[in-house]
Amino acid sequence: MGKGTLTLLVLAGIALLVCLGAWVLGRPAGRVTSGGEAVAAGPGLAAKPEVFARLAAAPDEGDVDGDPSGKAAAFALPGDQAGLLRVLGDRSAKTEVRCAAADKLRQLGAKESAGLLLEILQDKSEPLSLRYKAARAVGVVGDESAEAVLASLAGEQGVDRHLRVVSVLALGNFGDNNALNALAQAEEDPDSLIRFKAVQALEKKDNAAGREIVEKALGDSDIYVQARAIQTLGRIGGQPAVRTIDGVLQTTESDFIRIACLTALGNSSGSEAVAILSRYENNTNQLLSANARAALQRVKQ
Repeated sequence: MGKGTLTLLVLAGIALLVCLGAWVLGRPAGRVTSGGEAVAAGPGLAAKPEVFARLAAAPDEGDVDGDPSGKAAAFALPGDQAGLLRVLGDRSAKTEVRCAAADKLRQLGAKESAGLLLEILQDKSEPLSLRYKAARAVGVVGDESAEAVLASLAGEQGVDRHLRVVSVLALGNFGDNNALNALAQAEEDPDSLIRFKAVQALEKKDNAAGREIVEKALGDSDIYVQARAIQTLGRIGGQPAVRTIDGVLQTTESDFIRIACLTALGNSSGSEAVAILSRYENNTNQLLSANARAALQRVKQ
């Protein structure tokens, strides 16, 4: 091999390494949201304001039951509850049709469907996709017995992971202490996704006990659970939540968590949130200033 050829090969190798390095450095790190955007994975990594706005947004219904569009399948369903119940209980019907019937009964708030939905939810021979729909529906139309079943599924390690997720989120619809205790237990789960969803479900618990469970999650070992706890506090709102977020903002060394705090404050209201955000509006850290300005636009609306 001649010197010229060897030199060309060396140069080509260097160019390849440079391109690969640029690709790695420019590649979005971290998880992907339901909208397909990457969320920065940790301290010091860039994150666009809209990414955190998506993290702070209300839960995407399609994200919790295996239906990415968040819409029931377009089937010709009966218009009355009795007809929908017949379709739901018909094992000979297509699974997707029965799923659509469960969705429709949930949307109608049909309390009469709670018993059948619970049967489906607990029947391991039923398709998992239908059991997901049943769990979500009984969170709307069910009573204390449904709450107990959901709490059991949420806490059982051997249960399908996605069924546990839907059960945890469904528990957020119940306002009593039993649901709160079940969510507190879920927040201790070894699976970080279950902990994340438990904190998400606690958005609807705007009392001191619920806020205390969320605040405990600020010390979670998973940075995404920490960020979700901050966003939940922002949605709960009120002075205690805002002051807790400000405390985290002042003590954390993670830009990821700082940005989560700023975004959460943008979902709060009141002069205290505005004052905190204003401190970061012209910060020398461009990531913080950009997110603070984006949050101020929301909080002032």
